Amino acid sequence: MKILGKLKGKTGLVVLVIVCALALARVLVLQSRVSEISGVKTIRIAHWQMEAGVRDALDLVAREYEKIHPDVRIQQIVIGERGYGSWITTRLIGGTAPDLVAMGSMDRRMMIPLLQRYFIPLSEEITKPNPYNRGTPLEGVPWKLTFYDNMEGGAASGASSGGCYIPELMDYYRIPSSAFTLRLFYNKNLLREATGLDAPPSDFRGFLAACEKIKEYGKSKGVWLYPIAGTASKYNTKILWGRFDQAVGSTLINVTDVNRDSDLSPEESVIALAGGAVDFRDPRIRAMMRGREYYRAQFQPAFFAADRMDAAFLFLQQKALMIASGSWDAGSYVQQADFEIGVCDFPLPSADDPEFGEFVEGPAAEELQGEFSFSVNATTPHRAEALDFLRFLSSQKMNAALNKRANWIPMVRGNYPGEFIASFLPHPEG
Repeated sequence: MKILGKLKGKTGLVVLVIVCALALARVLVLQSRVSEISGVKTIRIAHWQMEAGVRDALDLVAREYEKIHPDVRIQQIVIGERGYGSWITTRLIGGTAPDLVAMGSMDRRMMIPLLQRYFIPLSEEITKPNPYNRGTPLEGVPWKLTFYDNMEGGAASGASSGGCYIPELMDYYRIPSSAFTLRLFYNKNLLREATGLDAPPSDFRGFLAACEKIKEYGKSKGVWLYPIAGTASKYNTKILWGRFDQAVGSTLINVTDVNRDSDLSPEESVIALAGGAVDFRDPRIRAMMRGREYYRAQFQPAFFAADRMDAAFLFLQQKALMIASGSWDAGSYVQQADFEIGVCDFPLPSADDPEFGEFVEGPAAEELQGEFSFSVNATTPHRAEALDFLRFLSSQKMNAALNKRANWIPMVRGNYPGEFIASFLPHPEG
């Protein structure tokens, strides 16, 4: 009976969640219909970016657009990243998806068929000038060429959240707004108190020595202080590991990159392992695993149970001195922290490192690619208006306003980030 009661309780909770979701969907549909009846066209735009300032930034652009297009209303829908992929997939299949959609936060193998079936290709549109760039240096320039990466960034790497050109479909499906890079955030004041340093050492051995000083400092103060906030998610911890792997394992691509696109896919990894081109005894792979062990010693206990938000709380509550993340989090961290935040590149082994030096060829180059990008739903009754809003959003003036408010890197030529965000500009050499 107790088990039955628990099941009933769980079932009731699930039913309640479903009913609430259906009610919300009904409200949105009714709002849209009321707008249509009153002669106002509603363009719904969906994304998962819940960082500080992002929704305000997009709202700012939307209200500016509505001033010059009073017959159009822009409605922003923000869904948490954890459930976004499932939410948008269900909406697309059910025929109730928004007019403009940030396609991502899902496996690329799922995303490609959805793009092909439910969204319009943009090759024809992006060859035309953006009319909202009149009076700027970009007047008359094809829309595609107004972006820093010419809408080509991320194509080879098969990025799921960014990349406007989709090689599998041989067409462009997204219009970008921003660019993101990865960096190490640190608590400037706490680092100085614990180590006497103004910034973490760029050399891997020096970095590990600084981490030991941080742990000793925490013990001397009688507080829990971890050098780095770790997680089991694709963020934070895996960012650190990824940069280390690039440094010591870069030559692996010479034998694993079957199609010579300068990127390593999961399929190519399987082919290389199955064919004997590499195995887990390879000294470069062993070096990667040892690097993970060094980093694990700097994380909080049981870090594999933590998620992205847990790591952010540790950092912002000054229980972890550093955190690896992307420029998308910069605005949120600065807004919420009551201490001065510094930003630096990731530490890498030097060429004379006794353990890893023989494998290091240098830092990896950073590719600039469009992010916070939107695709046009093929079933929208307002295709012309949806495309027009994307032109407005990606105009030089509005792109500058959007990214200034969001504290992100602008993607349109002629726009530049503020002083703090300039620390995140990509390093093309590597």
